Amino acid sequence: MDSNADEPLNGVPNLNIGTAPKNDSIANRLRQGVNHHRAGRLTKAIALYEEVLQLDDKNPDANHLLGLALLGGRKQENRQKVLEYLERAVAIRPDLAVYHNDLGNAYWNQGRVADAWSEFQLAASLDTEFVQAYFNLGNACWIQDRFEDAVVAFRHAIELDDDWTQAHYQLANCLQYTGRLEEAIDAYGEALKRNPDYADAHIGRGSALLKLGRLAEGWDDYEFRQSDASFELFRCSGRARWDGSDFCGKTLLVYGEQGIGDVIHFSRYLPMVAERGGQIVFMCDASLHSLFERNTAVHRLVDKCKTPEAIERIHYDVQIPLLSLPRVFGTTLESIPRVTPYLRADSSKVDAWRGQLEKERITVGLVWAGNPGQKDNKYRSCPLSALAPLAAVDGSAFYSIQVGPAAEQLQGGPKQLKIIDFTEELRDFGDTAALIEALDLVITVDTATAHLAGALGKPVWTMLWFAHCWRYLQNRTDSPWYPSMRLFRQPRHGDWDSVVGQIANALKAEISGCPKARAP
Repeated sequence: MDSNADEPLNGVPNLNIGTAPKNDSIANRLRQGVNHHRAGRLTKAIALYEEVLQLDDKNPDANHLLGLALLGGRKQENRQKVLEYLERAVAIRPDLAVYHNDLGNAYWNQGRVADAWSEFQLAASLDTEFVQAYFNLGNACWIQDRFEDAVVAFRHAIELDDDWTQAHYQLANCLQYTGRLEEAIDAYGEALKRNPDYADAHIGRGSALLKLGRLAEGWDDYEFRQSDASFELFRCSGRARWDGSDFCGKTLLVYGEQGIGDVIHFSRYLPMVAERGGQIVFMCDASLHSLFERNTAVHRLVDKCKTPEAIERIHYDVQIPLLSLPRVFGTTLESIPRVTPYLRADSSKVDAWRGQLEKERITVGLVWAGNPGQKDNKYRSCPLSALAPLAAVDGSAFYSIQVGPAAEQLQGGPKQLKIIDFTEELRDFGDTAALIEALDLVITVDTATAHLAGALGKPVWTMLWFAHCWRYLQNRTDSPWYPSMRLFRQPRHGDWDSVVGQIANALKAEISGCPKARAP
């Protein structure tokens, strides 16, 4: 899903003169300024608005329009002036909804979301027919994680303008984030009625369908992700898209798209692909290469970071993105290829790790945060401090598998939770796989480590945020993709305490039944 909520709001500035100036000279300048403004001649518009303010510095329209013109110019040095003029206009005419809405847009563009929300709320209360204000209010609620309030605002915007495609789409996103999947599917459908080619709405609906287990329908919608610019090289390569047919004597390029977790998750299809023909060239992150070198289905690995050069250099006859393989193979809940392990660690490295781990307690690997570049990372990640209750579970030894910026939390983490950190020795996912294989259990948020542990067949307990990824379906404690995975779900947005409490109890039960942990 792509909410577009981190982009400037797409409100149309109000360029009407709302106060009927008595002075003809001022009125003429304002009209000329607005004409230039609408035509995109901002320099001329600004000069005319400034002339008006020299004649009457309290003219609300001139302050408002000058602020909008400077906002439209997007010059960093004018950021403060934009607010000064728009705030002055609101102070002079606090009863005009459009002034509050445009000031809200200015606040939004400067990252002051709470202030923007206040202005949109005022605009909507002053003019209950102001559709743009309600749409903007919905976006401001969305980005503050006030999803139910956002639903109300977007519904109101739709009541005022049922043809607004983006409002239907944003409503659908909010409904999906609140777990109302059937309603979300309907709302995505309304957006698609108005714009059948709206790729983001197809992707959003596909995610909701997949989460409900309606895989056949979901895969079809999910194909629209290929409208993204990251697929352009493959669309323009001139090579045919593989349709699942026999390709004996040919070479197939499989593009490992999206995140590392996705690549690990869907690499299970590569042996199935290999059964249908010739050679497979697999393009993925170089950090995965040592892991996939052990995958006999792959004939050649190519670094994803070198995609442009690789596309020109390597020979291949047909191509397909990795996450399109489930659709090619007609995957349903019943036919998911779930045999594990389908990835294996280097046994010599596993033995080396086992020599360094605790022998008389259950060894548990911990990961509490994902890639900060992932759009939902603030939801799917938890602070290390949230895991503090695990310290009370006797019979366990904890090891960090956390990499990236969140690993710094070990320095100021909960003192009662003793965590041994070997991550400096993890150079790539081959090393990480060996450490995971040596451990007894992995406890992780929804990140690549969860998929790696699952692919290795290692017991893994995955902590899920409320509006988690589609692949975990709804209301299940197990995963149809990974037999060794157990799921612990937030009962509400942001509630990691409940999740960790469930895990602490489950860990106590696990230890009580484990001879290793009870050994004298």
